[in-house]
Amino acid sequence: MSDGNGGPVEPGEAEDRLKTQEADVSGAEAVVRWAAQRRLWLITGGIAILIALVVLAAQVGRAPDLPQPVRIERDREAQAATRRALVDEKVIYLDRDAYTANADELTRFDKELRVGSYKDPAAVVVLTGDDGQTRCLGSQSESGKRFYIKDVTHGEDVGTYYASSGTRTDKIRRCDSGDLEAWSKDPTTGWES
Repeated sequence: MSDGNGGPVEPGEAEDRLKTQEADVSGAEAVVRWAAQRRLWLITGGIAILIALVVLAAQVGRAPDLPQPVRIERDREAQAATRRALVDEKVIYLDRDAYTANADELTRFDKELRVGSYKDPAAVVVLTGDDGQTRCLGSQSESGKRFYIKDVTHGEDVGTYYASSGTRTDKIRRCDSGDLEAWSKDPTTGWES
């Protein structure tokens, strides 16, 4: 037998080298097995982290889970803010026979009224109608539900109408005077909680 360098190897030495190589192979297998387990652990850990991130991202856009009495109270606050903004708009309308030109004008009239976007639960959103004689106002409760009021001052559909985010919001956002499919004259049905 040769020692790999061309020299002779003793019979006992050859067996020792063979055992060492087998030990190295089993050690290498153990290392490979450990690495595979570690890799599997990292992959499953990574998947768990990704799942947690997806769940967290889904929670960010969602309204908080409020107890029912608190949710109802917050919904009533949003409805009250929307009604108050409509009262302010009607006072301006009576003075000028036209609604405010923009939200800034409404806040100059009522300093305590917050006009903004639906991202701010305490703010009222002003939606201008198609003819200047129709006004839509909306607000979003902390529960995530949106409440709308539409006031039509002319034509055969004169009156105040109510809707909430449970109804067809694509029709609500347009705030057209004749488009009343998603609206109700009764606040109890239009603003169902």
